[in-house]
Amino acid sequence: MMHPLDPPTLDELQRAVKVVGTSGRIGERPHVCLAALEEPPKEMVLAWRPEEPAPPRRLKVVTVDRASSLTYESVVNLDDDTIETCQSLTGIHAPVLLDEFNDCQNLPRDPAVAAALARRGVTNPDTVYVEPWPAAWFEGLPYDQSHRRLARAVFYVFEEKGDQPWSRPVHGLVAVVDRSTGEVVELIDDAPVPVPPVSTRIDPDSLGPLRTDVKPLEIIQREGPSFTLEGNELRWQRWSMRISMHPMEGLVFHQISYDDPVAGRVRPILYRAAMAEMVVPYGDPQGQHFWRHVFDQGEVGMGRAANPLKLGCDCLGEIVYLDAPIIGMDGQPGILEHAVCIHEEDNNVLWRHRDTLRNVTESRRDRRLVVSFWATLGNYDYGFFWYFHQDGNIELEVKLSGIVLTGATEPGAPASPYGTKVTDDMEAPHHQHFFNIRLDLDIDGPVNRIEEVDASPEPPGPDNPWGNAFRPRVTVLEKESEAKRRADPTASRCWRIVNPEVLNAMGRPVAYQLITGPAPVLFAQPDSAVGRRAEFAYNHVHVTAYDPTETRASGEYPTQHPGGAGLPAFQAADRNLVDTDVVVWVTCGVTHVARPEDYPVMPVERTGFMLRAHGFFDANPALDVPPLSVVNGEDSCCH
Repeated sequence: MMHPLDPPTLDELQRAVKVVGTSGRIGERPHVCLAALEEPPKEMVLAWRPEEPAPPRRLKVVTVDRASSLTYESVVNLDDDTIETCQSLTGIHAPVLLDEFNDCQNLPRDPAVAAALARRGVTNPDTVYVEPWPAAWFEGLPYDQSHRRLARAVFYVFEEKGDQPWSRPVHGLVAVVDRSTGEVVELIDDAPVPVPPVSTRIDPDSLGPLRTDVKPLEIIQREGPSFTLEGNELRWQRWSMRISMHPMEGLVFHQISYDDPVAGRVRPILYRAAMAEMVVPYGDPQGQHFWRHVFDQGEVGMGRAANPLKLGCDCLGEIVYLDAPIIGMDGQPGILEHAVCIHEEDNNVLWRHRDTLRNVTESRRDRRLVVSFWATLGNYDYGFFWYFHQDGNIELEVKLSGIVLTGATEPGAPASPYGTKVTDDMEAPHHQHFFNIRLDLDIDGPVNRIEEVDASPEPPGPDNPWGNAFRPRVTVLEKESEAKRRADPTASRCWRIVNPEVLNAMGRPVAYQLITGPAPVLFAQPDSAVGRRAEFAYNHVHVTAYDPTETRASGEYPTQHPGGAGLPAFQAADRNLVDTDVVVWVTCGVTHVARPEDYPVMPVERTGFMLRAHGFFDANPALDVPPLSVVNGEDSCCH
């Protein structure tokens, strides 16, 4: 029996694509961009039981007519293979197509581009790699107002297979290209800078002598892992959830619940959790960089850019993988093998106390369930690691690696104020990475409210005679206009998602606590192109009333959108947030002022947040975790 939230099968993808492709309703030269499950209504899913008929299976199929550049959005009913809706989205553009990427590789043969390359000493077009970036949107540029489907293409040089093109940028040359016709709409050709002469490689044979003192590290679970994966339902100890891959959002969780033996029931925590957008704004005003602020989710697709994972490289231990049926960037249905990695790992101490009176230590090891995937977008790699803990906590850790984007400089020249020299002839521009995660929280049910909690010192007076008193001060976020919030580590600020209808043993409403890590906000000016298009990145937390159509922080189609879509439009309704179904949007990220140590490949940098039980349980829920027995010559235990 199929679950209503099961992702499309390969057969369903093929059928939906065929229905749309043969309909004659999507233009002269249609190209399939993506296909994904059109999720049934939340209330229908929650009420559904396995013995009942499943809700209708629907897939959304997004296509682009390359003859007209029009984007079409169709919904296919798989129960009878019919198109329920089909609409052209005038002035709205779907994410990048693989054919558009491939077509741009012909740009070095364009006469104007070839002449610009020759002025930089590059005469062989076969050694030029072209990277067509999303074109963004800038007020005052006539072609941006034209609704043409555009890209901004930059150029790199590589000589041999295995060379990293990112190490030889062609600086000061940017082609604005019509993705449908291939026409170079504008060629930006600043003062030429020599192309760096050396291609960098990062394979073991090219990196020089490797360390010889690294002993093998093996993780063995002789009885296998403690979790089970049946279809897309994952169960581990007291946790249960459904996992899938979405072409745009990447890893998606549904119906995350905790089986609480004290309460005697399975308790819902999250109905749906997934990334809602990310943006990488660059802070260099040079013509090579000022326009760069790609929305890697909405303009490319995290699921479309996901990697097949490998044991010992991306995951270590007793691994179970989840494959993902997808529409590839070539528009063809297929299977991405090993798209998601699932494993358990030791995470140091869960809880511990040394009883010095009895000379006894009680200690428990913290074991966590890890569900992860990696996506590569151009020069950067992003890993998304969701952690589920035995004490009921949930974490997201985003890992950033890959190769920093660079621009060429004159050898020996100092770095600009907006970049860091990483070699004598290259600098990496300052930039930021922001990730917005949409959390459809149902803390013990859908009736929730959001409380902002600041730890606050008590002013001097009769209530604070010794000057040491402080207490939490709680502010209820009552409307969406009040729910655009920033972290404040000086006040230990956090947010509680509270269910007033369920009380714990102390008579208080049950809750989970959202704790954001140290994170910047967007530095670009609010009236800048990226400021208008990525408004979500000016705050760490937004809250909206639940609406199943509101899933993307910058709108569903950010490509060449002037801004204002997504969270700004959602929150303009100023809906009530008290004792209702609410959605929390969390933004985390990093400001990357590059270091020489980030080149030629960047060590992992991390950002993320935690959801921590806060009165959800009546006591420590990990008291029933058994002590760990270790075989090391003789049996021993942690108590």
